[in-house]
Amino acid sequence: MKSSTIIVLLVSVTLLTVAAAPLPRDGSSSRSHHVSVDVCNCDETGQESSLQCDCDLRWLEHSLGLTAHWIAFTTTYWLYVEKISDTSTKFFQYLGLWRTCSDIQFYICLPRDGVADAAFNAVQAFAIFGFVALNVSFILMVLSMFCEKYKGNIEACWAIIILMFVSGGSWLIAVIVFGVKVANEVSDLRFSFGLAVTAGIISVVTGLVTILTRGEASNEAPARVDA
Repeated sequence: MKSSTIIVLLVSVTLLTVAAAPLPRDGSSSRSHHVSVDVCNCDETGQESSLQCDCDLRWLEHSLGLTAHWIAFTTTYWLYVEKISDTSTKFFQYLGLWRTCSDIQFYICLPRDGVADAAFNAVQAFAIFGFVALNVSFILMVLSMFCEKYKGNIEACWAIIILMFVSGGSWLIAVIVFGVKVANEVSDLRFSFGLAVTAGIISVVTGLVTILTRGEASNEAPARVDA
């Protein structure tokens, strides 16, 4: 993936993030226009919970991040390398987190499990941390939306926020280590790498906005009680 393509991708993510920003809470009319889903500030009666979690979990951003995570984690297009074989034949090689594919004679993929490369093993490890953290946070979000036991649960809310930061930080560390490792190689970063960067940024931004939204809701809570 060319650097210009990565820049366009990141700008697109930023625009999506701004577009998905929650609107001010000025009553039921503004709530009906929310593009994200408040999943932990209502109790079973539909009224605002006394726990006042108000963690706007940003359903759209979370879903986009999860999709990017899965594609980056499972595909073999992190890196594209053009090589020359011993017989002076040009061939191409594609590298992912778990497999290396090439077309030197015919298209074949080989696993990269157990490769003795400390830097690449670190990339795999942090990618696993980020992947697991986001999936667990998504499960908690679904439980908060549909399970009465978790609605209004402030511990679940903070667990989701922490997992979003763990996921985003882990993915960003993974792509930085990977980028440094291949910086001196004649290669071309591909869409899987770009999606990994996107996934990390979405996770961090979603975590930050969730905290800010919760803070605004906490400041508004006394006014609603007095009314």
